[in-house]
Amino acid sequence: MKKRCSRREAIKLAGFGLGSLSLGGHGSLFSPKAFGQGTGKQDNHLVCIQLHGGYSASFSCAQPFLNHTFGGITDNNMMSLGNGLFMHNSFNRLPASVLQNNVATVGLQHGQSSHPGARSELFMVNNDLSVLHHIASGMGGPGSIKFAFTDGAGSTVPKSGSLNGTSMQKVTDMDGLVDALGGATPSPYSPPDRSLTTSALIAAQKLSRPQLEQHQQLITVNNGFSGGIEALKQPVQSFDINSLLSAYSLTSRVVGKESLASQLACAELLMLSGTNVTLCRQGDWDTHGDPDQSKAFRKMRSEIIPALSTFVTRVFGDSSNNIAPLPAFEGKNVTIVIMGDFCRTGPKSQHGTGLAATVISKNVKTGSTATVNRSGVIGPNTHNVGAFWAFLATTVNAPQNTIDEVVGLGGDGTQLGLNEHMLALGRA
Repeated sequence: MKKRCSRREAIKLAGFGLGSLSLGGHGSLFSPKAFGQGTGKQDNHLVCIQLHGGYSASFSCAQPFLNHTFGGITDNNMMSLGNGLFMHNSFNRLPASVLQNNVATVGLQHGQSSHPGARSELFMVNNDLSVLHHIASGMGGPGSIKFAFTDGAGSTVPKSGSLNGTSMQKVTDMDGLVDALGGATPSPYSPPDRSLTTSALIAAQKLSRPQLEQHQQLITVNNGFSGGIEALKQPVQSFDINSLLSAYSLTSRVVGKESLASQLACAELLMLSGTNVTLCRQGDWDTHGDPDQSKAFRKMRSEIIPALSTFVTRVFGDSSNNIAPLPAFEGKNVTIVIMGDFCRTGPKSQHGTGLAATVISKNVKTGSTATVNRSGVIGPNTHNVGAFWAFLATTVNAPQNTIDEVVGLGGDGTQLGLNEHMLALGRA
């Protein structure tokens, strides 16, 4: 006899379909081995780490600064990864095989030196929609949240508009994710009958459709219903919430504004739930009065690299040291990009007008398409923002029509820039 689904269990699973992943405060009870209502299909994910203020090219394009007044680069802190890629050695804690084979620097020019202008141009914001909305929506899949933002403090960029039912969902507490994935339940836990719950959701969507279609502001609710229904059709996954928290040295499931560790741990759960694009934000990178970048270097080593190294090792593994990725990520294609508002420029770490972003992906090869001078100024022939995002869309296997859409948003020169990025950095 099939186990019947209690009203509470049905509401909990329905919450997955209605976007409850963005909500917190569900209590502290969870099973050591939680049963995830995962999608089982969506294997491509883009994780963006935005350093709010600026990302110095000293990290990603180090050679021009060697032994110059600005930039802080010496023979002792610069490493060569081959094929013209030189980086600051704060990244040497990343898995060796990933560092040697799957890291690239991608240049972009947005032409803005103010923080609001740079962020708006960087994310190609237009009518409350960002390029991330287009990529997340175009990638499809059954995940109920396709575009997530893990900064609990919020941000004005990207905007929170909706495209084809894809909106930016803020995640402030992992409890909501654990609950929706089936974990906020005392052990032992037996998941309710999925076919019964799926039928209940389909019936609820059918009954609600006239109201959902009549009110534009409810479009994300309708999208959530569809996502939840599709997710419940997939096989159950499992994850160990205790091990996840321990791996990132976390004692709380709150997603902290200044804690990249909590944001990347949350990104893992989001990927398990089928999220296409996750944006993580780190504040206080407007490092004025830092000509040798010593403040930026300290922040990178203490605030970024430890959590990033954990995340990359769990997602990619390290074949150089016979470390496999976690089973949940073995079949996934994940691209990580580190960026800021703009590069910092000499003589006192001021505002540039472009970026030399770091990209980590199985679909990139070692190299660089960025040029900067000794003052950190991006080269005049650097490709535009559209080419940058179109390149990232290719690394996560976005459909061709989505890549074409991003190219169209980027305007003149975008396709040429994409071609050159692919020629220099793309794996055949």
